[in-house]
Amino acid sequence: MAELTQTKEKLATINEKYDKSKQSVAEKGREVKALKERIKEVEKELSLDKVVTEIKKVLWAHIGQSITDQW
Repeated sequence: MAELTQTKEKLATINEKYDKSKQSVAEKGREVKALKERIKEVEKELSLDKVVTEIKKVLWAHIGQSITDQW
């Protein structure tokens, strides 16, 4: 009977560790998901900066050309 009790206690301990492990994996999964979303946001910001830079170049080229044409 004592052996059965010990076995049940070991099983309970193992199940508890397993549950903690599952929680840990779930937490890491959420962290990874959040980081992936942040990466997407940063990529969008960076690509927008490139577009804005190109627009500025074009505008300044036109402004410069307009000034040249005036003279």
